[in-house]
Amino acid sequence: MPHLDDRSRSSLQEALASISSSLAAVDDQMFLMQLRLGETVLQRAVYELLEEVNPRTVKDTEFALNDLIGFVGELSDTDSGNLEPAFERLKSELLTIKSSAVLPNDLVARLTDLRGKLVTRRKAIDRDTYRDPGVAAEPLPHDPATLRKDAARLREELQRSGFGTPVMDKLVDGSEEFRMHDLSELIDEIDVITE
Repeated sequence: MPHLDDRSRSSLQEALASISSSLAAVDDQMFLMQLRLGETVLQRAVYELLEEVNPRTVKDTEFALNDLIGFVGELSDTDSGNLEPAFERLKSELLTIKSSAVLPNDLVARLTDLRGKLVTRRKAIDRDTYRDPGVAAEPLPHDPATLRKDAARLREELQRSGFGTPVMDKLVDGSEEFRMHDLSELIDEIDVITE
């Protein structure tokens, strides 16, 4: 994966310093703890991005930035206005970085396909749960063995892109405990990766 050039590194670090400086001037005790937590999460995400640029580190940084922006939205116009230039700088820099660290379209398409199979299976299980006991059960689509094979190939590629896949791991590792709620969690895991 690519590394950041000196200009990008400097821009990210300067934006973080500006955010810290502006947050230090905030006197709203009601939101101060949330702001400090959001700042810490953002700092960690940016430091990880400085170490390695990949789709996961970019996504983590975007998430942390958006989370902090959400907290700042609760502040006075003056306080939030003081933070806006640094936020815009970070957003702009992330857009540039993101262009060099995206998941391949083929991988996203295959993840979307797996997601579709999971949704179809989840719906069939749900229908079967409420089936009249007098009506014969229909076979469930997309058996776990087939889903496991699809997921195994995807997991390797996702791990190379920096993503952890704890729910997908459970499916791939052959857990017989992969149940209805796991289908929903894996759908959510794929959504987070592909959004």
